[in-house]
Amino acid sequence: MILLLPAVVLVLAGASVHYVTRRIAQDRIGLNSLLGIRTKYTMASEQAWRAGHQAAQGLLRLLGMVFYVAAAGVFAVLVLDQFSVLDLSEDARDLTVGLWVVACCIVAVIVVLCAARAANAAARPFVNAKDRAH
Repeated sequence: MILLLPAVVLVLAGASVHYVTRRIAQDRIGLNSLLGIRTKYTMASEQAWRAGHQAAQGLLRLLGMVFYVAAAGVFAVLVLDQFSVLDLSEDARDLTVGLWVVACCIVAVIVVLCAARAANAAARPFVNAKDRAH
C-alpha cells in the first residue's frame, strides 16, 4: 500500500505542472519568483517572461505527461503484481517501482533543462545588452 504514495505524488506533480503551464499560457501568472521558468533572461521583464514561457510551453506539457506516464507505470506494476500477473517477489516489485520512478525523474530533469534552454533563447532578445554583460 505504501507504494501507492509515489504514484499519487507523481499524479500531483503532473497536475501541478499542467495547471501552472496552462495558467502562464493564459497570462494569469506573470513574472514571479515562485512559479515558472525562472532564469536570468526570463526574469528580466514581463515581455521576456511571456516569450520564454511561450517557447517552452510544449516541453512543459511534455513534462506533465512524463509525470503521468511515471504514475501510470507505478500503478500498472502494482495492479499486475496484485493479480499475480507479474509474479514478483516483494523486493523485486519494490525495485521495479523504484527504478521506474528514478528513470522517469531523469527524463523529467532532461525535459526541464530543455525547456529552460528554449525559454532562455526566446527571452534573450528582450534583455538589453547592458543586462547581458552582468
